[in-house]
Amino acid sequence: MTLDNKIEKILVIEDNLGDFVLIEEYLKESFTSVKIFNAKSLKEAKKLIQSHQKFDVVLLDLSLPDSSGNKSSEKILSLIDGPPVIVLTGFSSKDIDIQSLSLGISDYLLKDELTPRILAKSILYSIERQKAKEKLRLSEQLFKALVQNGSELIAIINNEGEYTYMSPTSKTVLGLPPDHYTGKEAFQFIHPDDRDRVVKSFRALKNRKKISTRPFRFKKVNGRYIWLETIVTNMLDDPSVRGIVANCRDVTEKINHEKEISRAIVSTQEAERFEISSELHDNVNQLLAAAQIYLSTAMKEAGNLDYSQLLKKSRAYVLESINEIRRLSHRLSPGFKNDFPIEEAIRDLITDIGVKKDFEVITSINIKNTVLPYDLKLNAYRILQEQLNNIIKHSEATEAHISLNIVGNKLVMKTSDNGKGFDTKKKKKGIGLNNMEKRVVLFSGTFNTKSKKGKGTEITIEIPL
Repeated sequence: MTLDNKIEKILVIEDNLGDFVLIEEYLKESFTSVKIFNAKSLKEAKKLIQSHQKFDVVLLDLSLPDSSGNKSSEKILSLIDGPPVIVLTGFSSKDIDIQSLSLGISDYLLKDELTPRILAKSILYSIERQKAKEKLRLSEQLFKALVQNGSELIAIINNEGEYTYMSPTSKTVLGLPPDHYTGKEAFQFIHPDDRDRVVKSFRALKNRKKISTRPFRFKKVNGRYIWLETIVTNMLDDPSVRGIVANCRDVTEKINHEKEISRAIVSTQEAERFEISSELHDNVNQLLAAAQIYLSTAMKEAGNLDYSQLLKKSRAYVLESINEIRRLSHRLSPGFKNDFPIEEAIRDLITDIGVKKDFEVITSINIKNTVLPYDLKLNAYRILQEQLNNIIKHSEATEAHISLNIVGNKLVMKTSDNGKGFDTKKKKKGIGLNNMEKRVVLFSGTFNTKSKKGKGTEITIEIPL
């Protein structure tokens, strides 16, 4: 029986010449182009192996002059790396069989039962198994490189929301070992302000195989939080996984960098607003005021009635321009300093914004004399300014409510109106809402919008102090 194969070299470790001749005959019957090497002792086998000969398979007799039993198996396996080792023996022992296989021996054959076909089949099967083992080993190495030694965090969550697996990278990413998380409810480690949003995202897995979450805060060692960006895949129906796989990436540095950029942009915008406001107030407004004085004087001295009417109209236009510039200047620059109470700034804003006769603004402010940082007051002021403008221009509301409170360790500002509202699922956020949300994110706060057609709109912001 000749087999088409790529087996080129076989090492036979056998001290009995008669047994070797028979084995050699069996091998040549099945593998016509094979080179067969014979070692009569463990010492000779060691020399052949260390001579950089690349063997496809090793056939080992357990009874050698310098070694016997499973000690021969252990020594050969320690010397050779790659090819399968098949034991050929004249003794049958179940214990030795099991022990040999547990050491890594590919097969265990009795010489008395040996035939060319049995030997060839064992060699071919052993080589294929060895290839499969090697492929698995490389796959495990790759898995270790990607999962255990990588920078991403990989977790598996069961149907009850508990961690069944956490990759060893938890030690480097979170500062805690995997067993700290295994068996615990996953969402308890998410920041309370982000938890509902993340839970809602996970619920989408009922209808979708994979989702990506917006960055959320996750508790690490010492109670600190980092920002994670996560891709979640539903593999509950996969019998090898039976869970929801979460691939998480630490984006804390990215989030902080984006916040720094946003702060810089907002700071630059405020500086530009202040500069334009100053120019309008200190230069243009003063020129218009001077013109208005001259027009008033000219009116007194004008003897012609027609001239008087023209001057009166000109004076009215100049006065209207002065008032408009004053209002614009106040909108561009809030006009309050570090120690200016925000409640007074809000009342001035409502006055300056020029609400309509059929529109009422109701305020409820209770911040218990809390001293707020200037940048926080300024951003809260800008958010409210933007929202009031939106209500007046677009909502068709007759009433708006503004509340500002300290709840726990958070500043909570809520605005609502009785206007026409909109469908939050169909209508995308405009520039105004996006700008407001960006300002809230700068302070690690939350921004929530509730609205329905015909039911008005409610916006709530919460900023930790």
